[in-house]
Amino acid sequence: MRGEQLGRLLEGLYATATAGDDWCAWLAEVSDAFRGAAAFLTLDGQRSGRPPVGFSPSVDLSVMQKYFEQFYGTDMHLAQMAALRLPAGSHGLRRELGACEREYLRSPYFNECLRPQGVTAGESVGGILATEGGMPVANLSLFTRRRMRELDEDDVADFGLLLPHVMRARGLWLERRAAAGEAAQLQEVLDLLPSAVMLVDRRGRVARLNSAAHDMLARGDGLRAGPAGLSASDPATAARLRRLLEQAGGADALRGRAGGALLVPRPSGLRPYHLTVTPLLAAAGSDGPLVAVFVHDPAGIAVPTPPEVFAVLYELTPAEAELAALLARGLDLRAAAERRGVTIATARSQLKLIFSKTGTRRQAELVRLLSSFAAPRR
Repeated sequence: MRGEQLGRLLEGLYATATAGDDWCAWLAEVSDAFRGAAAFLTLDGQRSGRPPVGFSPSVDLSVMQKYFEQFYGTDMHLAQMAALRLPAGSHGLRRELGACEREYLRSPYFNECLRPQGVTAGESVGGILATEGGMPVANLSLFTRRRMRELDEDDVADFGLLLPHVMRARGLWLERRAAAGEAAQLQEVLDLLPSAVMLVDRRGRVARLNSAAHDMLARGDGLRAGPAGLSASDPATAARLRRLLEQAGGADALRGRAGGALLVPRPSGLRPYHLTVTPLLAAAGSDGPLVAVFVHDPAGIAVPTPPEVFAVLYELTPAEAELAALLARGLDLRAAAERRGVTIATARSQLKLIFSKTGTRRQAELVRLLSSFAAPRR
């Protein structure tokens, strides 16, 4: 393999590991570099039971799915490598890795999985990327295909130059995938919040929004976000918001003197939004610290806390929990009794029991307690 060809392979490898996921395209380049060999890559699929993340275009994904469902447990190559306790980084021709040629050619693995993809009885090259308990859990393999010269020691030497980079790229890819998973979990949590949450830089350019913020900005009633960043419809409020964001995302944030709040008037005439700005010093972007913007809509419909939550927390009966939930939503005792179809006397009796269980003495105190719960948005 020529140096420039290896360089292109490594460039594509690290680009895929750090910024992309098209392993098929990269493996097509590997296949070309090794004279059309079938290339097969697993990064963690054998451990998780999922199909491989990459295969050369000549290999059908359904066949790889079949491999994991039917042949992975009886793959003699993996079993032989495990028996030899070969460490990560080991590579070589099939016969050097302990393969029994006769059993291999008779196996359903070869005849039902590999042969239909044009793989011949010719030599193959394998390399272990990672092991777990002595068993290979990630590997890169090349198989001789029809109408190509059989893989040989020269190919093993070129393969050995590539393998350490694939191992490093695998680590980068796993780190990136883990970070993406954490980001998805964070987004899911943010989307459960009833209030709008926005992460922006000091110029107001949006880095992340939760679902409530998406809905709020889509309404365009007082706040908007465009190429110029987060802004308010009212010019004076927009100027104040720009100053708050500049302070929260600049040097004042590092000195602990940033943040603030303002009311955002709404063209609809509804009550103004309550907007709070807070610097996030641990979430610095390319343009300084990110800024958290929290927006509460006083005119919005509150997310009611389910009665069963009150029942669990304060050991209320279902009837008591239902009454408590109605009071928390703003109904007076008589209206709550009518809603439930009971007499006012029954409601008063249940209310006394609720007072006792919640440690409250007056209905206003009970409502404040119950209204303090922040039910997740669904």
